Amino acid sequence: MNLTDTMSSDVTAEDIAEELLYRTGNTLVAEDLGQVAQCFFVPQYIDTLLGSRLIETYESVVEALESVRQYYRKNGVVDVVRTVVTAEFLDADTIGSTHVSRLIRSEGELFRAPYPAYSILRRFGDEWKIASSSYAILDAPDHNRALNPGWDVTETKV
Repeated sequence: MNLTDTMSSDVTAEDIAEELLYRTGNTLVAEDLGQVAQCFFVPQYIDTLLGSRLIETYESVVEALESVRQYYRKNGVVDVVRTVVTAEFLDADTIGSTHVSRLIRSEGELFRAPYPAYSILRRFGDEWKIASSSYAILDAPDHNRALNPGWDVTETKV
């Protein structure tokens, strides 16, 4: 999908958000996480119940993705179904997008409650990338920790 002419009537904010979900999903399940730079901008913030974390390098993004992949493997998650709920242009180069993730085990069994995430997507040159994300994972402290590898956090901010 050519997303360079994003303000035309042919490409919507939802199209861009769905394309980024698709690309990041492929990056997450790939053996080679080398495409991270095509999907994520650094520096960027990740916000979870543990707090906000500034990620300043692509290596740190890869570390977080690998940590989440390990969490999925440990819990038997074989698929992640992510659906855009809303996406809107905040300006010509910025989109605010909310999506819901459902973690699926084999046989199509839902692992636990779906959770929402809000992301800011920004256009850099001809590419759209994730600039920040806020996850509302209320029922899985281990998943929040997986998004924040290396943090020595013993309590949440709830």
